[in-house]
Amino acid sequence: MTEENGLINAVLLDGMGSAKELNWEQIKQWQPEQGLIWIHLDFTSVESQSWLMNDSGLDPLVADALIADETRPRCSSVNDGLFISLRGVNSNPGADPEDMVSIRMYCTGQRVISTRRRRLLSVRDIIDARHNGAGPSTAGQLVAMLSARISERMGSVINELEDRIDNVEELIIDASTHEVRKNILELRREIIKLRRYLSPQRDALSKLQTEKVEWLDSRDQAKIRESYDKITRYVEDLDSARD
Repeated sequence: MTEENGLINAVLLDGMGSAKELNWEQIKQWQPEQGLIWIHLDFTSVESQSWLMNDSGLDPLVADALIADETRPRCSSVNDGLFISLRGVNSNPGADPEDMVSIRMYCTGQRVISTRRRRLLSVRDIIDARHNGAGPSTAGQLVAMLSARISERMGSVINELEDRIDNVEELIIDASTHEVRKNILELRREIIKLRRYLSPQRDALSKLQTEKVEWLDSRDQAKIRESYDKITRYVEDLDSARD
């Protein structure tokens, strides 16, 4: 599906792990009785912004949050749904992983609308799973799968950072003071940038796992709790690395 008009991915979930792809016209004709719809947009697109503000039926505050330039991780109850903002590591070519990519979602039991500026591979993981019949079948499963993939992809970045810290410890013994200082300052900068988003992300997942909404069942909450535990461990690892 082309992204030229701001529509990255839109599907009508069949409740069994697969889904039917939709275009803009089909999105505009969608009715709740047809089933759960997931609409994923590039919020920098004029067409996406126009639909969100004028045709989506969203509360203006929610629509504004979905197209905001900057947002920190959070989870908030709004009307009959949840607004969720999360950050994932930047895996785009040539990018710094600690330059984290934002995804924002508004979720109800009948509709999930998500937006981003830059590509997030965790979303691609879910789309690929859907093609294999292993995708989400409910809004709760979609949110739980996304939080899990974001947390899992973050693990490799944290592990790589710890390896570099081990290398710096060797430099302390073998290399010059100037070289050691340069490496330490670079590592500290990356750690601070990562922790800047991971700490509020931990809080967002903590709130999300306890939200009382009918479309988020105990299995979804358990999966989100696993993601929360991973993020908590990453924050602790970063604190240790910074020290």
